[in-house]
Amino acid sequence: MTATTNYTAVSRRALDLEDYIDVARRHAVWIAGPTFLGLIVSICVAFLQPNVYESSAMMQIAPAQISDELVKTTVNQVLYDRIQQLNGAITSRTTLSAIIQDPHLLLYPSERASKPIEDVIEIMRRAVKITINNNDP
Repeated sequence: MTATTNYTAVSRRALDLEDYIDVARRHAVWIAGPTFLGLIVSICVAFLQPNVYESSAMMQIAPAQISDELVKTTVNQVLYDRIQQLNGAITSRTTLSAIIQDPHLLLYPSERASKPIEDVIEIMRRAVKITINNNDP
């Protein structure tokens, strides 16, 4: 004895826009919930990340255009010495301390609360980088 099953084919119509809207309405919590949760998590992560400030500046120093026959100097050495002098002025304790303690900038707030100012100045001194690019036109 074998059982026979009679299957009847049910014809379905193609889904249209109203059907998709109905599906979205029935599953709105499953659509909006993870989206809202992702938004909240990303906002929390953005506010918990420490602020990072980066600034860059470029100075172009062009030596005077004086003939080598009139003046015999080592212009490159003079420029290098001037850049080293600027580097010393920028990374000096006085300059960095004034920048760190400026109330408008609010730099290194957690470090200033827990460490002496000398340590905070050293942290900033390590973060300052001055490079010399010799790109002659």
